[in-house]
Amino acid sequence: MEVKQAFIDFNNTKQSVKQADLNVQQAKAQHYHATGRYKAGFGDAIEIKDAENTYLNAQLAYYQARLDYNLALAELEKVVGRPVESMEIQEESKDTELEIQKDTT
Repeated sequence: MEVKQAFIDFNNTKQSVKQADLNVQQAKAQHYHATGRYKAGFGDAIEIKDAENTYLNAQLAYYQARLDYNLALAELEKVVGRPVESMEIQEESKDTELEIQKDTT
């Protein structure tokens, strides 16, 4: 039963990482569009700041999901008694690094 629960937790955290990565990509696009609207004269600085905050929070959630995933993987390996092969998720997004431009003039 302990192995089953560890495997369920592992799979849940794996899905959370994928969703968090998607959220980062959407927040990045939102920030990009908000910046473009501002530069074109259709948006304001508040919209950019809101988009920036959304992006930063999405990144934070992504890293938390990665941490939870790694903890679940470690727990699964502990209850199984050996390393779990070929289950680690791939780095699907290299865009989780902060890429927000501060110049909003």
